[in-house]
Amino acid sequence: MKIKPEIYAEALIAGTKEKQKDIAAKFWHVLQKNKQYKDLPRILDALDQVYADQNQSVLAKVYSENNLSDGELSEIKSKLKAKFKKEIMVKNILKKNLVGYTVKINDNLIDLSLNGKVESLKKLLSTNP
Repeated sequence: MKIKPEIYAEALIAGTKEKQKDIAAKFWHVLQKNKQYKDLPRILDALDQVYADQNQSVLAKVYSENNLSDGELSEIKSKLKAKFKKEIMVKNILKKNLVGYTVKINDNLIDLSLNGKVESLKKLLSTNP
């Protein structure tokens, strides 16, 4: 039976009271037993989301070409906190060939990249005579 990544993530969070080495070994054993070790990236993504949900926070994935500074991440976090009225967990994810950054929250994408701004301008110019 294939186990959903969210179930693995919840089990990892629930098991944090055990020794970390034991947790990792048991976790890896279960993944191998179920032949799901290739799902590890999706499980780790689910772990972030489950952790945010359990803490009544919003998970914001910020994609950028380079690591953003603490100041930049703090500014993004404060703007999102004002908008969502919840605590914000920010995860900076590197993405090649992205000038600027994009923010993904659940299924919503805020495109603040140079390419996104150019596309918005194209749409604006094509709709106005």
